[in-house]
Amino acid sequence: MFGFPKTIRTTELKKNFLKSATFQINYPLNHRIIDNEGLLREKLDKRFPNRKEIIIGETRIQFTPKNTPVLESTKSATGGFEFRTQDNNKILAITKDALTYTIFGTAYTNFEYTAAEIKDELIPLLLELKILSFNRIAIRKINILEIDASSPIPSPQILSMIFNEPLIENFLFLPNANFIDSGVSNVTLSKDIYRLNLKYGILPQRDNKTLRQVVLDIDLFSLPNELQTNKVIEEFQTINDEIFNIFVWAIKDEIRSILKK
Repeated sequence: MFGFPKTIRTTELKKNFLKSATFQINYPLNHRIIDNEGLLREKLDKRFPNRKEIIIGETRIQFTPKNTPVLESTKSATGGFEFRTQDNNKILAITKDALTYTIFGTAYTNFEYTAAEIKDELIPLLLELKILSFNRIAIRKINILEIDASSPIPSPQILSMIFNEPLIENFLFLPNANFIDSGVSNVTLSKDIYRLNLKYGILPQRDNKTLRQVVLDIDLFSLPNELQTNKVIEEFQTINDEIFNIFVWAIKDEIRSILKK
């Protein structure tokens, strides 16, 4: 898709660095979501017992002569519903124009398991709501790698431990690079109907001075004119394969080997 070397997953990874994995399906505006709360609860409450409304508000700025402008709320309305598992490790949000499924950390098993959930449970629910076509399919995976920095380690050295050099040359060749405290690069790529937002780097140090965090945030989505239901999982597979290609290209072999143990 974007020219990253193709990689076949020959070994199932036993661990991951995921902070979160988000799968999103967008569709044309559909008000049946709001009108069918009962159906949503019937289908989802068992697996996602914690539920709340998603409120969308409108505001306006009121200008009064010689006074500071006042921002005030004009109205609010239900924009959708959010369903959470008992442990809050999985969140399913359904609004008038999108279904967003977010899985946190170790609760994420693998792509195949999540794709089966979407295919067998969520797409049939959308069909019951008469949602038959889709205009955006997205996966975003945020990886956070934590490095023991009880002994001071310069940021460029930490980045060199994690990432392959072509990705981080902009950090390594800065004058006085050892003085870098934090830095995150953001690259956006577009090709045909696909868009990639790639963020990576070292995060600002928190109160815990013995821990440094490195982020690899891969957000990849497609913008088809009208994708039919039977093509959704295939499109997710295409996107996930490319995300895996990017991950393998970005991360050093020594780091990835940790995930197989």
